[in-house]
Amino acid sequence: MPMRTERQQMIADAAVQTLAEKGARGLTHRAVDQAAGLPASSTSYYCKTREALLELAMDSVLGADFQDAQDYLFDDGSVNFEALLSHFSRPSNRQRGLARFELFLEAARNPHFRKLLADYRSMLVTLIAERMTQNGVGDAERATQRGMVDFETRLFHILIFPDEEAASGS
Repeated sequence: MPMRTERQQMIADAAVQTLAEKGARGLTHRAVDQAAGLPASSTSYYCKTREALLELAMDSVLGADFQDAQDYLFDDGSVNFEALLSHFSRPSNRQRGLARFELFLEAARNPHFRKLLADYRSMLVTLIAERMTQNGVGDAERATQRGMVDFETRLFHILIFPDEEAASGS
């Protein structure tokens, strides 16, 4: 993740907040300026296009996700998707989770963002598969892919139906 100025980080955080609250269609320079409490046109100074704004948000979300994966996936010395799911399920992480899925939908329609997401996933698969291989898991890459799909599916459900998860004790 590239180094950002304080202002750029403020804009990135506001872009993630805007994605979570208003969806990708609501992500505009004006909406991000308002969410960040910045004067009009501040965001457009740093992100000239909507694509640049989306890319900043994606970089922010995926960078934080990758750091969390490193911190939580291996908390017991092995690959622990449950610890990561528990972390991402916390109400304090809900906003980033919603923004992440907005970005996934954007990637489904935009080849540039699909490549950014594919590159990120490849880096994450490599990280996890290497740890699984160290722990003696056969066909670690396939196991990692399955684990990630299960994780993303369960997280999506938790984000959409948080009350069901709380009631089930998960």
